[in-house]
Amino acid sequence: MALACTKFNYWADLPDINDRGDDEVVSANDGIEVLFNANFHQEPNVHIEILTGDGIYFRFEDKDTTGFTVKLYDADGVAVVGTFEWHAYGV
Repeated sequence: MALACTKFNYWADLPDINDRGDDEVVSANDGIEVLFNANFHQEPNVHIEILTGDGIYFRFEDKDTTGFTVKLYDADGVAVVGTFEWHAYGV
């Protein structure tokens, strides 16, 4: 009797990647594009903490494995300027 392999399953455990930085939105209408310092293999989770300005929430315009574009907004939904810290986590 011969043994035949017809299918292989393989898994890889990639190391976790943490990347951090800070930046400033100087044009409320354009937001700011941030490029990651690390190389992610999948789109990471990104947390933002607004530090200065009238912004109380943010919205990503674009986000992928290389970076993101973000805008800050005040309570009335008006785009504003300000500084923020960011933390990206993924693989």
